[in-house]
Amino acid sequence: MSNASKFRSTWDYIPKKAQNEQAKHMLENAKKYIIHEINKLVIFKMNGHFEVINKESLVVKFYDTEQECINFCLDAYPNSFFNTQQNIFSTAIQAE
Repeated sequence: MSNASKFRSTWDYIPKKAQNEQAKHMLENAKKYIIHEINKLVIFKMNGHFEVINKESLVVKFYDTEQECINFCLDAYPNSFFNTQQNIFSTAIQAE
């Protein structure tokens, strides 16, 4: 069993609120482990595994290699942009 699989199986037993708090903690306090940022997806290199955290939804995914992380981010790229709905409304209001 790979390291990422072990982390995923343990992660699934943690309550959703605790998962969100851990993701926030990682984003705020583990900046030295960040190796890539692709829009709202952040890749962390940890000891023995890699993590991808979505800044918006706080979803965490675990991988064994950097290449797996990058492949996931490339697959998710069209959906990895921040929500721009706020900007659409603000430009419509300014046009009036």
